[in-house]
Amino acid sequence: MGGSETVDMATVKQFEGKLPERIVRRLLDLEEEVDAVAAKVEAALTTTLPRPISFRFQHAAIGDVLTAEERAQSVSFVTRYENLPLHGTVELSEREGRWYIANMPLLRYVLNDYRPLTQNKRDADYYQNVHNTWYGFLQETDPSRGLSVRVLDTSDEDVTTIFSKWISERNRAITAVLRSLECDYLYNGILQHSDVRFAERFLKDYVSGELNYFLWKHMHAFDMLREMLEPYHRLLSILTFPKLGPL
Repeated sequence: MGGSETVDMATVKQFEGKLPERIVRRLLDLEEEVDAVAAKVEAALTTTLPRPISFRFQHAAIGDVLTAEERAQSVSFVTRYENLPLHGTVELSEREGRWYIANMPLLRYVLNDYRPLTQNKRDADYYQNVHNTWYGFLQETDPSRGLSVRVLDTSDEDVTTIFSKWISERNRAITAVLRSLECDYLYNGILQHSDVRFAERFLKDYVSGELNYFLWKHMHAFDMLREMLEPYHRLLSILTFPKLGPL
């Protein structure tokens, strides 16, 4: 007879008595690892942003508001971000006394979909490339040279400098999260490629079941990245707002 449970990091302790003790202990250790990553994010975020804010876009240069490359970047980033899963949970199922991740294909899909945003440095929608583009717009003060983005508070006071610092902290927080993870092994040893550097470790992790915890940890860490990327989505979607058409 099999059973199933839906488990989130925030609710691990409630499964004491339902799951084997060794699994609960390992999940609690995993929770601590995720919390350590979250602490690095919090340490990077020190600027308080006045709320609410609004954006003013000014452009008086020859040509379109966005270049073809900038528009392609916006379309790609906006559509990719809007289809990232939100707050993924892990479903466990019991078969013959052993527990497995029942929705493993979802975990693999979630992690795969983050790769262009977090790893492919040549992609336009790589997080650092998106930041560089829009940080440049925030620093541009002469619309005759190109797009200038001003950030205003409720009194129409210019708070662009504060916003620039605030969003740069999020950019650094993303970098801090990624440095805390093992993305090389994740993508080149597990999900995308069969790099010989990781062959022995992958086989060991796969057979032992440690791979389950490894993917679980990265999924939750990437959930933090989604939150850190949200301000960029807000900015880009003002000028680029494609919506998926119906069947």
